Amino acid sequence: MRNISKEDMELLKLIHQSNITIDDIRWLNSKRRFKRYVNTYKRELENKVKSKSGTSKDVKTNDNDVEVLDFTKTISLPSSELLEMLGFAKDMDISSVEELKDITDKIKKKLRKEQLIWSSVLILCIMIFSSIGVYLISWQLENNKTKNLVDKMKAVAKSDATTTTTTKLGDDVEAPVIDSSINFDNLLKMNSDTKGWINVKGTNIDYAFVQTSDNDYYLEHSFDKSYNKKGWVFLDYRNDINDLKDNTILYAHGLLNKVMFGTLKKVVTEDWYKNEENRKVLITIPNGYYLWEVFSTYTIEPESYYITTKFKDKDAHKKFIETITKRSVYDYGVKVTTNDKILTLSSCYDHSKRVVLHAKLIKKG
Repeated sequence: MRNISKEDMELLKLIHQSNITIDDIRWLNSKRRFKRYVNTYKRELENKVKSKSGTSKDVKTNDNDVEVLDFTKTISLPSSELLEMLGFAKDMDISSVEELKDITDKIKKKLRKEQLIWSSVLILCIMIFSSIGVYLISWQLENNKTKNLVDKMKAVAKSDATTTTTTKLGDDVEAPVIDSSINFDNLLKMNSDTKGWINVKGTNIDYAFVQTSDNDYYLEHSFDKSYNKKGWVFLDYRNDINDLKDNTILYAHGLLNKVMFGTLKKVVTEDWYKNEENRKVLITIPNGYYLWEVFSTYTIEPESYYITTKFKDKDAHKKFIETITKRSVYDYGVKVTTNDKILTLSSCYDHSKRVVLHAKLIKKG
């Protein structure tokens, strides 16, 4: 055996007394795991080993003990820590334990199981964070794509426009002037599903809207019909924008980046309500326009009642108008009857609610 320092000799005695062998710990590769091994080993021994009595005997160390000591140095375990960790061996008669191999095997199984669990947890965390990363990248790419498409669509819609419509509420009251000049020929070339253009004052809602044979497609497709979870503004498939039913419905996602119907939630705020100019909604179509006046805004859990387009009789229709009017968070003071045509805008408010705007038709041109 090589020359050993005084401190190392004390450590070797403790290693020898504890009966820890290099075969027991060779599979460990870190200071943390070695500490975990010794602490677990100590607890197992305390349940089976008696305390020493009488005077201590001289301990003769061997090559195995030196290997254990050398191993602790390779994992940068300070001598002071090792002395403290193995101090239990001074008071225990470990040499008399016949079940020592069973104990070490049990410890190895236990620690390997823990190691497997932590490795699995680490792999799972990596997978989760990778998935989140992929989702965030995808989310941002879709946001950028939608924004670029909005910019392109608006540029196309305004280029070479030939008509301008000025809205007027009546003989005495002049409504805010809204430029409704839209080049639908250009928009239809971009997307043949284009049906009109919607503008809601006091929000960012100023888009062409589309319609197809269901209410699913444009939840996950953009204006250019490419797959995009941000979707687009679309008209309910049951409606005809040229022949209005009792309730005409437009949908879009309430996106956090404030595009599509992302700013529709403003309609349930006091600031939006107090500005009376906000209460007009303009829909422009290739052969004219519709001007609507808001009479109800609210949030509600998902349901199909407020998107009813047909009523079995006049009483059901009247009840519908009364219900959606009473739901409003503000009193708009607008009288609505069964003779009125209603516009409904619907979007997500949060994960559990929808934000809804209802307006009645006040002018057609």
